[in-house]
Amino acid sequence: MRDNADRVRISGIGVLQWGLIGALSTFVVAVLLVIVVFAGASRFLPTMPTGPMAAAQGVGMAIGLLVVYPIMGFIGGIIGAWIYNLAGLIMGGLEIEVSG
Repeated sequence: MRDNADRVRISGIGVLQWGLIGALSTFVVAVLLVIVVFAGASRFLPTMPTGPMAAAQGVGMAIGLLVVYPIMGFIGGIIGAWIYNLAGLIMGGLEIEVSG
């Protein structure tokens, strides 16, 4: 351990805040996924079905992914924070070293 470092114990985290972080991070991943899927799909445009129904399905799937994925990230973040807080009560939390 360094001389100018202090140890800090994190015994609990904000459940709602962690859920929002989970939602934001999964939204970023969803945007990247939509970009990759549409870029990959454009490569196969000559062999793909065409028409307004096919376009609507693609756009609908993209919008659905951009909405559902962050919701699931929010729920997963809340569950993860709840489990961490429960473990923090039992084990005392996570100890980190900070220098200042």
